[in-house]
Amino acid sequence: MKIRFENLKIQQASTAHLSGILNILNQVTLDLHQKGIKQWDYPWNEKEVLHDVELSRAYIVTVNEQVVATFFIKEKDSLSTFALEPNSMYLNQIAIFPEYQGQNIGRYIIDYANNLAQVEGKPLYLDCYAGNDKLIEFYRKNGFENLGNYPEDDYFVSIFKLR
Repeated sequence: MKIRFENLKIQQASTAHLSGILNILNQVTLDLHQKGIKQWDYPWNEKEVLHDVELSRAYIVTVNEQVVATFFIKEKDSLSTFALEPNSMYLNQIAIFPEYQGQNIGRYIIDYANNLAQVEGKPLYLDCYAGNDKLIEFYRKNGFENLGNYPEDDYFVSIFKLR
């Protein structure tokens, strides 16, 4: 099914969306684990996700009113092994149902986060598992500069900054 952008909508998540967000995060995590990418733990901690929802950090993407993706935007000054510029925006935990991947939803999310960062006058960062070559290339093609690979638990993450 080809998605039309006029049918896409991004909004801040509310507590009413919590079960849908957890469903997406858990399904995408299992899909990543099957591909050998263990960056996210399964199952997701409901209390941690709820906390982000309550702090207005969580977003959902809908297509014709159906939730198909979620992501989070946080203000951060550092990641575990990498110092960010002060008051940076950090786009993370982008999760798109596998059947909706490859249809430019990721680009739509990046554009949304970029616009928000520009309005706030803040730099935008994100990261991904350093072994996910396809995602690294996607981020490069969509305006992010790879700042390098850094250790995180028992794997490496690639850190990116929007140019």
